[in-house]
Amino acid sequence: MMNFTVEETNLIDIYKADTRAGQLAQLRAVRPLYENDPELLAVVDSAARKLAAMTDADFLKPPLSRFIRFCTTRGKRRALLMANREKKYPAAFHGDAEERQLIAEKMALLGTRNIGAYLRKQAIDGYIVKLDLESVRELVSLLRGATNNLNQIARRANETRSIYAADVEDMQERYAELWEAANKILLELAQIS
Repeated sequence: MMNFTVEETNLIDIYKADTRAGQLAQLRAVRPLYENDPELLAVVDSAARKLAAMTDADFLKPPLSRFIRFCTTRGKRRALLMANREKKYPAAFHGDAEERQLIAEKMALLGTRNIGAYLRKQAIDGYIVKLDLESVRELVSLLRGATNNLNQIARRANETRSIYAADVEDMQERYAELWEAANKILLELAQIS
C-alpha cells in the first residue's frame, strides 16, 4: 500500500472518484490546469503514479479510504490528523446562506467536496476584476447634458414652432462628444483580457 502525503490526499479528495480508474482519469484531466505551478504539478503526478501502482482492491481499503473519512469527521481523530499539518495558518470569513449555496454550486461544478482546498485555490489563483468606471460616469454626464439640451430645444420648438440652426449645431456637437466618449469606453473594454 502506498503512503500518500496530505497534499496528495487533499488532491484526491478534491477530484474524488469512486474507482481507482476514475480517480486516475480525474487526475489526468486536471493535470493541464497545474502546468504553470511546478509544485502542484509534482503533487498531481506523484498521486497519479501512486494510484497507478495500486490495485483496485487497495484503492478501496484503508488507510486511503479511512484518511478521507477522518478528514470529514470531528473530534480527536481530526485533531491528530491536523497536528502534523504543513499549512498551519487558518483563514476564515463569514457569509450568508445564499453565498454558501453559491460556493457549494461552484464546488459541485469542479467535482470537489473539500471546501478548504477550494477556497484556498480560489484565494490564491482566482481572478480579481476592478473596473475603472470614470469614463462611464463621464458618458452619463454627457448624456444628461444632451438630454437637457434636447428638452429645451423641444420646448422652444413647441412654443415658437421653429428650430434655430444654432440649437441644431449645439446638439450635433453634444452627440459628437457622446460618441467620442462611447468609443473611448469601447476601446478600454476591448483592451481587457
